[in-house]
Amino acid sequence: MIVHIKRFVLFIFDLIHDYYHQKSIALYIKNKMSKIDILLDVGSHMGTYTDLVIKVYPDCKSFLFEPQSKVFEKIQQKYNNNENID
Repeated sequence: MIVHIKRFVLFIFDLIHDYYHQKSIALYIKNKMSKIDILLDVGSHMGTYTDLVIKVYPDCKSFLFEPQSKVFEKIQQKYNNNENID
């Protein structure tokens, strides 16, 4: 029973994160920031926030830092063809 409650709570937090938090950050970036030339995404995980920034500012030079080696390999593959992301 506790496992189901934990899963449900995580599901709710994910919904809030995806449909509220990320959208409010994207709107802030789009409406309040005139330009982003350089992005440092420390603890980038899968590059979620990098994706938000490069959607608005595709020429932004981005540096992603991720300490988890398996996750780091995935984001390297994800952005392999983007020359603005290191």
